Amino acid sequence: YSVVVPVYRGSKSIGELRRRLAAALEPLGHAYEIIFVDDRGSPENWPTIESLCNAFPSSVRGIRLSRNFGQHAATLCGISHSRGEWIVTIDEDLEQPPESVPALLQEGEEGHLVVYGVNEVRSHAWWRNLTSEIGRSLFKFAIPSLNREYTSFRAIHRSVANGLERFQSPFTFIDGYISWITHNYTTVVVPHDP
Repeated sequence: YSVVVPVYRGSKSIGELRRRLAAALEPLGHAYEIIFVDDRGSPENWPTIESLCNAFPSSVRGIRLSRNFGQHAATLCGISHSRGEWIVTIDEDLEQPPESVPALLQEGEEGHLVVYGVNEVRSHAWWRNLTSEIGRSLFKFAIPSLNREYTSFRAIHRSVANGLERFQSPFTFIDGYISWITHNYTTVVVPHDP
């Protein structure tokens, strides 16, 4: 398994994220790697990532981008450097609980190529939820095959991840690319933590 984490301003949370990911993944009995991609949002990111790489050399890798490229581009970079049969993408801020990763992987092992972790109830402010819904509606209008329930918390099979590499665009949108590669996806309800 590979876990890709784009890091923008997460230097204070990624140590805890690594610990919780390790606790969730180790009982599964498979080799895993956690790839932190420094998207240059804070000067503290890279020293923290280097420290984690040095402390856990067998399971943590770091990639430092030359400048800020945005969450989707940083995530795609991490995916392209991943080695796992399954690639999980998760945000740095602990809103998406690492303890839910096994549920995504289990659903994938049952025959789905992409599994999204979706929230029944989001803990954001009402105006943020509203603007997110407007954005989703616009993307769905532009890309009719797009899964409306897409999130940045996803498990992607290697066969789909390999297909992502063929897309070249200055406006990276991973979930749009995924919708062009496969319709074999499902969702798992996960908590939305503070």
